[in-house]
Amino acid sequence: MLLLGLQWWAGVAALALAVSVLFWLPFVRSLTRRLDLLTAATDRLAEGRFETRAAVHGADEIGRLGGAINGMAQRLASHAETQKRFLGDVAHELGSPWAGCRWRWNCSSSGRRLRSSRR
Repeated sequence: MLLLGLQWWAGVAALALAVSVLFWLPFVRSLTRRLDLLTAATDRLAEGRFETRAAVHGADEIGRLGGAINGMAQRLASHAETQKRFLGDVAHELGSPWAGCRWRWNCSSSGRRLRSSRR
């Protein structure tokens, strides 16, 4: 009789565990899916693709983390664009005087006379 009672309680516990898993599984899967999206977005950011945005929104901690990652990506893209513009400006400024010097050098070595800019 005692063995039958233990089997009954074990069956109830197994049923409760199965029902619990069925109810918690979608919730856990939604959490892991959102974390997978954040992981993929941060991996793309680490590769230097600053146009990446995390497709995770919400008022919970994971949603706020997605917003923080998007803000970071936007700032990184802005900094990268500023750096490109700066380097282009520097290259232009450094290249312009040298281009003039090379032109003058080529003209003087070929025997052409340069007009003086002063009168």
